[in-house]
Amino acid sequence: MYTFIHAQGPDGRWPARVNRLEKIVQLAEGEYFPLDSEVLAIPPDVTKSAVVRLRLTVADGRPVCTLIAFEQPVPNSGPKGPYIEAEIVGEVAVASLIDEAVVWLCTTAKFKTLAHQAALSAPVDEIGRVIIPTDESGRFDFWPPEAAQSAGQKALGLRRQRSVDDVLLRRVARIYQETEWAPTEAVKDQIPTSKRNATRYVALARERGFLPPYERTSKSTEEES
Repeated sequence: MYTFIHAQGPDGRWPARVNRLEKIVQLAEGEYFPLDSEVLAIPPDVTKSAVVRLRLTVADGRPVCTLIAFEQPVPNSGPKGPYIEAEIVGEVAVASLIDEAVVWLCTTAKFKTLAHQAALSAPVDEIGRVIIPTDESGRFDFWPPEAAQSAGQKALGLRRQRSVDDVLLRRVARIYQETEWAPTEAVKDQIPTSKRNATRYVALARERGFLPPYERTSKSTEEES
């Protein structure tokens, strides 16, 4: 598991957007995400693995990653981490790492949003301090364990929804045309996706001109030819 922190800007300062509530959007009921964030994923052992920089935002109502870069760890004390080689990059499960970053950003955005909402209705003491209620363990009432555990789950579902664009449909068309037997099944296996989605992608590829129109050939027509 990686540890995530917000990335500092080139001037060494934290981006102003990190704590700006207006930059947080609601993806679904009880699910929040920052519009633009750049984070660093710190590996468990910086002497053996690279630090990964990710930039994430919201597009078409779902969290997306727009940048991923690998950096040599340079700790404040101790030796530097490894140089960036193909082997180091290949050890990183990118899809899982993006999922982890999405959950972390959702959790921080949800906490900030709920804390703000709780503060608006919280009592104020005699010197003007906002008193947000807590339970016996000292945990904020607005942040029960289930709130933290559920953060990011809806966002992950949204992130994994495939964007059906021309890039995808061209790939579908290529797979379909290169497969002699059961081409739709090949699309399903190689994308990968469900049989229902594969059929839909093939139809969309035809509509956009990446595949020729479908022609059904009857047995009698084949015999006559």
